[in-house]
Amino acid sequence: MPEPHLVAATSVSRLLRRIQEDIAKAEGERVETEVVKRYTCSPGEFHEIEDFLEESPCKGVSFNAAQESLRFILVLTIVHGACSAWFSEWGSQFPKQVRDHLRFQTESDVNKLGEDEQSKKVPDNSINVRGRAMPTIALEVGYSESYEDLINDATLLLEGSQGRIGLVILVKVTPLTAALESIQSGFVETHIYDQVTQKRAKFRSRMRLYPPTTKHTEQKITLPWQTILREKRTAVNPTTESPPPLVLDELRRLIDEAVVQTLLLRSNKTAQAERNASIL
Repeated sequence: MPEPHLVAATSVSRLLRRIQEDIAKAEGERVETEVVKRYTCSPGEFHEIEDFLEESPCKGVSFNAAQESLRFILVLTIVHGACSAWFSEWGSQFPKQVRDHLRFQTESDVNKLGEDEQSKKVPDNSINVRGRAMPTIALEVGYSESYEDLINDATLLLEGSQGRIGLVILVKVTPLTAALESIQSGFVETHIYDQVTQKRAKFRSRMRLYPPTTKHTEQKITLPWQTILREKRTAVNPTTESPPPLVLDELRRLIDEAVVQTLLLRSNKTAQAERNASIL
């Protein structure tokens, strides 16, 4: 019978080889749309390949130790960047006194999640207040990922941090296809950590993003400073009674701009392919 450490090493090598092959395939085929990759992965295996993942093109890494599941995205679309920009631009409207005490961070690791502190999630964006080990709010964007994926990520962040992360904003839009030139459907949800049940809970109702509602100008996410600053609220002592709202019309504008850029790139590549095609 082989030694346990040799079996473990073989398992890690096999998993790492699969991931490397998937990355090479996406790069070799010049894949232009998001690809969601999923693997069975033990905590020990994840620990061994974590450094590789951080240096690789893998984005939005989500590792749930209890479920032994690993997921990440290859070829992240600019829709993710548009949503992240919306979130960061919101923070730029905060009073300087507040901005001096926090950072909006894209693709920043959130470690030590779960009861065993072995799970990990890399949100699209997050608010990190000076002096705190974990963010107060995280943003998760779903393009090729499913709504179920977003819910699992929100649960991992909220329950896995035992409420140290108090709010997760979910943005889910249907991906473009070759026949579509606009986003057909999408929505925004907020989820919180319920201190009583110690579980994730939906906060307020879902807001439709696409197609826009007749009252789209009224769609906003309003939050108190307490949600953003948590236990640091008294020390920071914001000069305004409440933060500015997160306006969904602005999110739509940024996503629409990202779609225009995507279509332009698609058109340019099609034209290049036509020019390169043999005429004989």
